[in-house]
Amino acid sequence: LILHQLSLEITIFLKKKKKKKKKKKKKKKRDKNDDDDDDNNNNIHGIN
Repeated sequence: LILHQLSLEITIFLKKKKKKKKKKKKKKKRDKNDDDDDDNNNNIHGIN
């Protein structure tokens, strides 16, 4: 359980890093479509 939670936190951390890089590339429309399914959890927290 602890290992699973840790890996989950790492993936969220990496996702946030990826998002910052994506914003610099300015491919917003494509990224939003690709990330919609993955970012449902983030949308609940109002990150998008």
